[in-house]
This record gives sequence, C-alpha cells and structure tokens, in this order.
Amino acid sequence: MKARRQKLLELEKSKKYTASELSQLAAEAFQSYAKSNLPELLKNDSALTPENYAQRRDETYGKVLAGGTLTGEGKPGDGEAKMKMHIANLTSAATAIQEERVFGGADEIILPYLDSLYKDTIDAQDHKIFTDVTQYWEDQFMGDMDALNVIRPDVITRVTTYVPKIALFVEKIIEKGFAYESDGSVYFDIAAFEKAGNPYARLRPESRNDKALQEEGEGSLSKNSGGKRGAGDFALWKKSKAGEPSWPSPWGEGRPGWHIECSVMASDILGSKMDIHSGGIDLAFPHHDNELAQSEAYYCEHGHGPHLWVNYFLHMGHLSISGSKMSKSLKNYQTIKDALSKDYTPRGMRIAFLMGRWNDGVEISPDMRTMAEVWEATVNVSSSSAFPPLMTDLI
Repeated sequence: MKARRQKLLELEKSKKYTASELSQLAAEAFQSYAKSNLPELLKNDSALTPENYAQRRDETYGKVLAGGTLTGEGKPGDGEAKMKMHIANLTSAATAIQEERVFGGADEIILPYLDSLYKDTIDAQDHKIFTDVTQYWEDQFMGDMDALNVIRPDVITRVTTYVPKIALFVEKIIEKGFAYESDGSVYFDIAAFEKAGNPYARLRPESRNDKALQEEGEGSLSKNSGGKRGAGDFALWKKSKAGEPSWPSPWGEGRPGWHIECSVMASDILGSKMDIHSGGIDLAFPHHDNELAQSEAYYCEHGHGPHLWVNYFLHMGHLSISGSKMSKSLKNYQTIKDALSKDYTPRGMRIAFLMGRWNDGVEISPDMRTMAEVWEATVNVSSSSAFPPLMTDLI
C-alpha cells in the first residue's frame, strides 16, 4: 500500500494544477481523512476546514491532547496514541494547506485520498513499484545494524522471490485437506486441522476467539472474506484487488497471505523443524500460532499425530514510549539513525536495550538513557584499569 500510494503521489505531482484545483484537492483530502479517522470533528453544522480545524480539534479532543484517555479512566494507551497521531497529521496538513504547501506538507492526508480515487489504475504486475520501496528500507535497516555493530545475518530471504514456492506450499496444504479455495482465495481450515488431531493456538489458547486480534493480524486480507467456512480461518492466498500486487497461481491472480510467507521461507532454509523461533510478543497470536498451524499441516502425516515445527519460541517485549508500543503506525518512534546522531553512542544504545529484561521490553525515557550512560561510564573506568581495551568492544 505504501508503495502504491507513493507512486500515485508522484503521478499527481506531475500534473499541472491551477491554484483553485490544488485547493479543491486539499479540501477534499482533508475532509476524507477526518471522516475516516476522526469523525467526531465532523459532528457540526458547519464544514470542517483547515481554518476552523484547530478550534474544533481542541474542543473535541482537548482532554486526550492534555494527557487524558478516551474513556476518562485509566492511563493513555495505544488508542490515545493512534488518535494523537491522526490529530498531528491533520494539524500539519491544516498548516501546510493554509501556507499553500499542499505537496510535501500535507502528504499524510493526500496519500490515502489519492489511493481511494486512483488505486485501480496501478499495474498490479509491475512489481518494481513495490520492490523499489522494500529494497530502500532493507538498505536503511542494514545501515542501522552496521552502525550498531550488529553482525549481518547468514541468510536473507525476500518474499517476492518465493511466490512460486509459496503457491506450491499452499497447494500441498489443500491436498492434505487442511485448506480450501473460495472465490480465488485460499483459507486455512482450522476445524479440519484440529479434527485430524493437531492443536491450534497453543501459544495463546486464550486468544483463539479474539476477533479484534484476528482482524488486526489479517489486516486487509480479512476484508470481503465471506467465503470462509470458519470465522477464525485465515488467508494462505488472497485474490488481489485492483491496484494490489499480484502473481499467477492455480486459483487466479493473487498474493500470499501474511503468515504463509514466513513458513515457506523458514522451511526452505531450515527444513521441517527448527529449534528456536523469535519475535515480538504481539506476534504470538495470531501470527506465530498461524505459522505453526500451516507449517505443521504441511509436514504432518495423517494418522501419525501432530508434527512439531518449532521447539522453543522467544517472544520479546516492546520498546515503548509513554506507555505505548513504539510503532511506525502510531508515529511515536525515533529512528536509530536519529538517535545515534543526537542521543546515543552505538554501545550506549546497546546498553540501554540490555537494561530491560528481554521479555519485558524497554520504556524509552530520559532516565533510562541517563542510567545507560552511567553504566557505560562505570564500565569504561573499570575496564581501563582492569581489562585490556579490547574487552569493552564486546558489548
């Protein structure tokens, strides 16, 4: 979606807009963004405009902006953080529109609006649109890891090169009776899997019927999925809609489901069983539970009991800021590059991460940074008198 929207923005910027046309585009995008994300702003007789936005924002969401909660009880969490992110986007856009800086200043609201208008015009088989974006961010990530002295991985896998193998993997799961095709999409059949004696959702059994987690895990894959046999059945292969990347398959043009990508790539490198699998605690259900199910469905033999795909899972805690998970979607994050240029040394950042238990996560705060600096200074003093200089480079 990000790649598609960026392509649409580039095309839109190349058009020759008059001042009035650009103003009209901005006004429509402004209204559309508010309607989708902050509908309370529109509950008024007069139209919402960049000019009256600030007053209406403060009247409607003043308590949340002042540190309160949506319900008026408890502490602010992800819901409040997400609301503040949308408010910040509209605030920036309102300023940019009034200063006639629509492109570049109001992109956060222009992008989704253009996507709603023109996404059908994107060539879904032009994968370069999407791979250019992923390659850019892969390069950025590797640069950050190099800056932190993190050793590069032995193997790197990329989903776009695995799509044919993913389709074959899904075909075998269908053949075993654990998945079914419906209108060009393929869904995992949880009931059939369990009926054959295989456990499902054993990482987080209490979450198996949590609809909110299921929908969050599937994202757009769960939309328009009326052909599912069971409410919890998840997509292995999804029929592509206009503007979405697509590849040929036995079920028509489509794209891999989220969970299946990991199963196929990990199995291709590590085989039918691995010792340790890790990830953030938010991935335990449904992502890792679905990974387990589809992988064990692929490898298990009927009548011979379940197949164990992973011996141990390590679920890490999150980095968090002001009680909310650090997240790109919430825009409450600091990049590694920015942190190293302003606040941390590479070793100082690693020490800060080590100061929290791996499964509890770390709350990013000025106090934590100070504690890390004190600890690092203590180690430096101790090592300079008691250990060879090389020893401190191991941290």
